Amino acid sequence: MVDKSSGGKCKKRSMIVLVMLIAVTACIYLVYFRHPPPEEILAANKKPSDVHKAARNIKMFHDGLDNVRQDNVDMWDEWVKEQKLVIIGEYFSNCDENALLVGKVAMVQDTVNGGVKSFHMVNTTWGTALEDGTFYIEVKYNGQDLYSNHFDLCTADEEVIQCPYKPGPVHIEGDVKIPAYIPKGRYTCKAWVVDQDEKIVGCGYADFVF
Repeated sequence: MVDKSSGGKCKKRSMIVLVMLIAVTACIYLVYFRHPPPEEILAANKKPSDVHKAARNIKMFHDGLDNVRQDNVDMWDEWVKEQKLVIIGEYFSNCDENALLVGKVAMVQDTVNGGVKSFHMVNTTWGTALEDGTFYIEVKYNGQDLYSNHFDLCTADEEVIQCPYKPGPVHIEGDVKIPAYIPKGRYTCKAWVVDQDEKIVGCGYADFVF
C-alpha cells in the first residue's frame, strides 16, 4: 500500500528547497550584480576636483622634461574640464616614475547598449617604429587578483590599433564596454605595451567602482 502522506511530504520539501534556492539566487543578484542607473555609477566614480594620478605624483626630475610633464598634466586637465568627463584612468609613456602623461580613460554612459563604457584617448610621440608588440593586462577586484593575460597588440583590436606605426605623433582612441554582469565592487587595472624589442612604450592605470 502506498503511503500518500510520505509522497506529499517529499513534494513539500522539494518546493521549500526550490523556493530557498530562488530566494538565495535573488539575494546574490541584488547584492552583487544588480547595478544602479548609469548616472549613479558615474557619480560614484567622479573624484573631487577631478584629481588624478599624474597631478598627485608630479615631481621634478631635472632631466630636461620637467616642463613637458607639467604642460601635459595641464593640457589633459583642461581637456577633461572642457569635455566634462569622469576620469577613471590615465596612460603614460612608460611604467617608470618619470613617465609623461599621454592619455586618459573616462567612464561614459553607453547610450546605444545601456549601462556604461570606458572611453580611451592617447596622444603621444614614438621615437621608433612600432611594427609589432604585446599588450599585457592585470585586473584586481576589491584588492584581490582577478585576471591577467597578454595579447598580440596588432590583432587585439584592429579597429583601434592599426599597426605598424611610424616614428612620430600617434593618436589612438576607442571605446570598451564595461560588462553589466560583473559583480559590484572596486576594480583596479594596469596595462602596458611592449614593442618588438621588448621595450615598454606605454603604460596605463584605471581605478573605478561598479
